Amino acid sequence: ALPICIWSSTWCTNANTRMSNNGLAGHPVMSDITFFQQPLPEGWSYPCTLVEIQQRLALFPQADLDGLRSVGLTASTAKSCHAYGRFCPCPCSSIQICSVRDDLFYRLPPEYKMGWVQSNLLDEMSYGMRAIQIGSRVGCQWDAQGFRRFILEVTLAHEVGHHVYHQSR
Repeated sequence: ALPICIWSSTWCTNANTRMSNNGLAGHPVMSDITFFQQPLPEGWSYPCTLVEIQQRLALFPQADLDGLRSVGLTASTAKSCHAYGRFCPCPCSSIQICSVRDDLFYRLPPEYKMGWVQSNLLDEMSYGMRAIQIGSRVGCQWDAQGFRRFILEVTLAHEVGHHVYHQSR
């Protein structure tokens, strides 16, 4: 499958990052997590909101979120837009959900052919992603609702899983 998680040694904040500690009431760990959103260049958007991420995280067992320091929305680049999210264990545990181009389209690298996509991206396709042949390359087209659901239901859980595994090492 495509890399949902790419390890990064740099933490995701900078001077332009908007941060908040608005944990959800009734979930003790949520108040310990800093939520952030980086500004985006024109032509890029986030697949979901910080509030939707907080609501989804509130469904996880408290033990799965222990030690998680930040969760947020981070800007992708055209080169890194194949990653939906990242878990960064250092210097403190952080989950980043990546931005996407406004048209919700990306081209796969040349080595990924249609047969590979149809065999390996079944989860994405079940959430509404379409694979499109463009000459010798394959492109992936999302619809906004399907992509939002995929990020909140699959990618976020995947990244929390990385955090749980890292905590248990």
